[in-house]
Amino acid sequence: MKIAITGCDRGRIRDWMIEEWGCIPVVCDITQPDDVARELKRVDPDILIHAAAMTDVDECERQPTRAVETNLRGTWNVLRAFRGDLFVFISSDHVFDGKRGPYAETAKQNPVNCYGLTKFAAEMLVNTHDDCKTMIVRTSKLFTIDDITRFLAMLKTVNGRYAVPTMLRRSFMYLPHFALSLADIIARVAEGEVYVPSIVHISGSETVSYYKFWSDVLDRLAPGERRLIKPRRIYFHGNAERPKKGG
Repeated sequence: MKIAITGCDRGRIRDWMIEEWGCIPVVCDITQPDDVARELKRVDPDILIHAAAMTDVDECERQPTRAVETNLRGTWNVLRAFRGDLFVFISSDHVFDGKRGPYAETAKQNPVNCYGLTKFAAEMLVNTHDDCKTMIVRTSKLFTIDDITRFLAMLKTVNGRYAVPTMLRRSFMYLPHFALSLADIIARVAEGEVYVPSIVHISGSETVSYYKFWSDVLDRLAPGERRLIKPRRIYFHGNAERPKKGG
C-alpha cells in the first residue's frame, strides 16, 4: 500500500511520516491543476494525506484571495486528480466559533475567520466527493520540540524565574497536541490499524490556555525550579479573530 502526503515539505512531521511510515511526499503547487495531476500520476498513491494549506491565520485574513486559492481551490485540485482509495483531509478546529468548545465531530461549523472559512468550505468539497473514500481529520493547536526550544530561547530570567518578554494569550483555550503524535495517529488511521468515522477530532485531552500550557512545559523540564511569571496584561497582535475555546 502506497501512502503519499501533500504539504509538510519540511520539518519533523514530514521526516517522521517519511522515515517511520514510508510516506511519499507529493511535491507540487496545489494551486496549479496540471502540476497536481502530473505529480499524482507519477506518485500514484493508494492513500493520500492532504496536509498542504495556507495555515497562518493572520496572513489568511490579510490575503483572503490567496487563502481561498490555496485552501479551497487547491484542495479541489488535489481531490479531483487523486485516483486512489482513501483521501485524508487535514482540517482544523477553526471551523468552529469557539463559543462552546471543545467540540464533538457532529457539532455545527461556524468559522469566525478567513482561515476557518476556507477549511470549512474545503470540508464540504471533501464530504460531497464520491469518487473515493474520504476522511476529515480536525486538529487543534499543534506543537513540536522545535517550538519548545524557540520558546525557551525567547524567555528572560528574572530572580530565578522565567519572564515572558511578550504577553501570552491567556484568553484563548486550546487542546494542544504533539505534532509527531498526530502524524503517527494519522498514519495508523490511513493504514487501517485504527478505525475512525468519516470525520474525527485528534487533539490533546486537556483544554488549557497558552499561559497554562507553557507553565506546564517549564514544570516538566525542571520541577520546582522554574516558574513562568504571569503577564499583567492581555493583548493580542493578530488581526484575525480566534475561536475562544478550541478543540
